[in-house]
Amino acid sequence: MEDGDRYELCDGALIPREADSTVHDAIHAEIKGQLWLYRKGKTCRGFGPNCGVRLFDEKDDPPELSKTVVRPDIMVVCDPDKVTGKDCRGAPDLVIEILSASNMQNVINRKFLLYQRAGVNEYWFVNPATQSVTVYLREGNRFGMVCYLYQQDDPVPVTVLRGFEIEMKTAFSYT
Repeated sequence: MEDGDRYELCDGALIPREADSTVHDAIHAEIKGQLWLYRKGKTCRGFGPNCGVRLFDEKDDPPELSKTVVRPDIMVVCDPDKVTGKDCRGAPDLVIEILSASNMQNVINRKFLLYQRAGVNEYWFVNPATQSVTVYLREGNRFGMVCYLYQQDDPVPVTVLRGFEIEMKTAFSYT
């Protein structure tokens, strides 16, 4: 934006995106690093918050018509046709959001519903304060009623990347 601040566009409303803390950055780097090592030579790709996601756009839709553009902390996209030179058009396969006091309400209340409606298959809340990960998996047209809660020492399976899991103990060692 012209004011230099970072925003997301959620159903037409501008939502400010706060600067990340050093703990957030360290957890982000650790998770992304583990994903990077796993995905070498595979179709699925991992992206960070510099890659916008136009959740309800088709590949050829002009950006000025977008009503929802979000920047997940981490996402995995397995359909290379969704990735353009600048962003992702449509739902990623996996979205990981790292919670903080400043973004918690937006992530839990607003983004959860957006990602569910868009068709994201797997959605994680990583909570540095409680050193836990909550995982929601798609069942039909919504996230399932059962979510999975993992604690600091639990490896977290990445359902969309069969046979792979994130070692959260290493990521949470920065908190």
